[in-house]
Amino acid sequence: MKVAVVGSGVAGLGATWALNEHSEHEVHLFESSAHHIGGHSNTVSFRAPSGAKSGAGETPVDTGFIVFNEVTYPNFLRFLTHIEAPILVSDMSFAVSRTKALVEPSFQLPFSRSYFPSLPRHIRSNNANTRKERGAFEWAGSTPLALFCQWSNLFDPSHWRMIWDIIRFNHQSIESLREWEASEVTDAQAEAEEETIGQWLDQRRYGPNFRRNYLIPMTASIWSTPPKTAFGAFPARTLLRFLHNHHLLQILNHPQWLTIQGGSKTYVERVLQKLPRAQLHQGQESGHVVKAFPGNKGKWIIERQGGKTEEFDRVVFACHADVTTEILAADEAMMEKDDIGVQLKRCLKEFKFSKNTAVLHSDETLMPVRRVAWSAWNFMAESSEQDFQDDVDSVTLTYWMNLLQSLSEDVFGPVLVTLNPPKGTPDPAKVVASFDYEHPLYTSKSVRAQAALESLQGKWRGARFAGAWTNYGFHEDGFSSGVRAAVALGAKVPFEVRPAERSLPHSSRIRAATFLLAERIREAIAGPACLILAPFIVICTLVLEAIMNAFTLLLVGPASPSATRNELRNVRKAWEKSLLL
Repeated sequence: MKVAVVGSGVAGLGATWALNEHSEHEVHLFESSAHHIGGHSNTVSFRAPSGAKSGAGETPVDTGFIVFNEVTYPNFLRFLTHIEAPILVSDMSFAVSRTKALVEPSFQLPFSRSYFPSLPRHIRSNNANTRKERGAFEWAGSTPLALFCQWSNLFDPSHWRMIWDIIRFNHQSIESLREWEASEVTDAQAEAEEETIGQWLDQRRYGPNFRRNYLIPMTASIWSTPPKTAFGAFPARTLLRFLHNHHLLQILNHPQWLTIQGGSKTYVERVLQKLPRAQLHQGQESGHVVKAFPGNKGKWIIERQGGKTEEFDRVVFACHADVTTEILAADEAMMEKDDIGVQLKRCLKEFKFSKNTAVLHSDETLMPVRRVAWSAWNFMAESSEQDFQDDVDSVTLTYWMNLLQSLSEDVFGPVLVTLNPPKGTPDPAKVVASFDYEHPLYTSKSVRAQAALESLQGKWRGARFAGAWTNYGFHEDGFSSGVRAAVALGAKVPFEVRPAERSLPHSSRIRAATFLLAERIREAIAGPACLILAPFIVICTLVLEAIMNAFTLLLVGPASPSATRNELRNVRKAWEKSLLL
């Protein structure tokens, strides 16, 4: 049988590997890009900056797909083991750093703003008009020290509330998943009826700091989705199940994260080595499929950009749903005559994607200000120009590649990849390259469409559809969908393709009652405690600041900024805010 695979991302490569090496079929791979095969598996060379150790040369760095783990990537890991790809231990820590306008506390010492500036020079914003402060709020989850890398957070009631909400969220998420499982409704039925994650949080009265400083940044980072979209439209059940599957609803016993030595190009090259050169069609003229329509006797006709056509027995569409829709548009009239074709057309149109730009660079200003907070993933939030209380609705995430791919900072300097950097950043002199990627957007409609697409696989003229977008949007999802498409066409892969779903832990009524009681106690005492403690904290910070001002005036001079003074004012602002809630 002659099979066409359209798209060379991980799904297309998975299908090509299985069909080419583990079946008798003749497989042809089509890729429209003349310069790259692999989709998000995009490894590029990073040259050490001037001043690095001599002889450092270049090192391969991934800019799209970077890490995987032993638990939730079972099929992809078996594939890497089978092809003997070298694997390194990696990391998956997370940090949040916010840039926002400098706002002084309401209670101030006389002349304190003019004579004793609070904003330290090393985090002073370059924009003197808006007085934005980089690193105004930071935390990381790697260690207790990183959690309180800003010592003022030790005295900030909203930060402690966030920590409690994280613990509570981990428990209540499992309880909700267990309830949905016990109700015996399908995912599609549940998504049609259930609330978004924002509504789910509202019902359980989660605090604003938990949303802005934990869940929204984490969700936006995982799916490379704008924060408001991640929070407002994301189905609660899909998000909570994903977090459970990836061990993100627990503080301990996380799976070991891994990366491919030499970059993800290692497995891409391995797949292409075994594919006959005549069966790889790449570039606009040769590999850009513009039409796919039925031929005689159940065959498929593939038409390329240059007008050349070729006949195939089966087609695996391993490109994004919107691209597949465009390719099939040539046969739209024929699809509408067929009930299954109508369902398929309607289904594919429910999938949406967001565009993101990844920049490879060495500019440390796109990392947290406090070195102790540096993590594998660093979410860089920024207040909007119009309202400094709201964050800019864009996901800016910096991957610390030195930590993720074991690249010596002494040898190569800081190696960073930032997704959607703010305008004017990073420093152009420190930019190596930039790339555009697309990531799936998740809504209740798209989740229902996933279930519908699964039921339509192979029913419309034998066509198969694969891609990470058919499930959670990750490398494992893309690879597994491609291999399943190949298996459905007769491939015999050397391992069983199995789902990566985790079973839920046993329910504990005692634990549930304990969390409920603790939350009721917190709600009862939080308000009165703030009323009692806030005046005391405000007075203490004023006294400490006055003492610091006196020493500064005598020993240094009135114009000296101070990080400690700034943190005292942060404590005072936090408690002033608690009085208003």
